[in-house]
Amino acid sequence: LGGANAVNLLLDILLIPGAGMGPRGAAIATTTAEWVAAFWFGGVLAGKLPSAEGDLGQNRKGHAGPRGSDADPDRASLSSLDSSDPPLVVVPSFSIPPWAEVKALVVA
Repeated sequence: LGGANAVNLLLDILLIPGAGMGPRGAAIATTTAEWVAAFWFGGVLAGKLPSAEGDLGQNRKGHAGPRGSDADPDRASLSSLDSSDPPLVVVPSFSIPPWAEVKALVVA
């Protein structure tokens, strides 16, 4: 994320006063920085780029990583899952829930 902020700052400096583009330059700089962040995040999820922890490929399926489950308590709880457990399936709903079910979320 810091890299995207640096791209945004650099392009802001180049496009707004440098090229005299004003708000259009700011929009181009921000959009470009968002795309840089999106591609970087996609690379991290694909295991091609290191994560914030510096581990490359931690998100690959079946990859144990350099740290064992003893070193990280969060990973220890994940390792205790039985491989015979059915996978979690999330299915989108294309219907609008009734107001009674949504009201508590809107009021909060």
